[in-house]
Amino acid sequence: MSYASVDDWLLYEAAHKTIADTDYDGEADRDVIETALSRASAEMDGWLASRTDTPVTDPKSAPVLKHHCTLIATYHLANTANTVTEEIETRYKASLSWLKSVSEGKSSLPMSPNLSSSGGNASGIGATFVLPERIFK
Repeated sequence: MSYASVDDWLLYEAAHKTIADTDYDGEADRDVIETALSRASAEMDGWLASRTDTPVTDPKSAPVLKHHCTLIATYHLANTANTVTEEIETRYKASLSWLKSVSEGKSSLPMSPNLSSSGGNASGIGATFVLPERIFK
């Protein structure tokens, strides 16, 4: 499962669509973009798996995951075409920094309150407080 679609990439990364034109017909190649998005999603899952089940399906996480997926895919596409600009590399490194921060627990994904990383099932782990018997009444 990719965190972004080809149409998402074409919308958000329109300024970079020439890097996905591998047959030089003036149009971005959808299958090339799909491959880059799959690679980006797999790279993201590698970082996210230390904190949550992957792929992440919580709808509240979708916008931020889509954003980072398109940025990472753009880097992979540009790297393949040997056209990595400073802007593309900076955005890629920022996405990796955020993913690393999430994996270390310094940042978190936006998640719906009633969902957990285990799909909403309680873990059975909790805390019990036991107080001594009252002395004064």
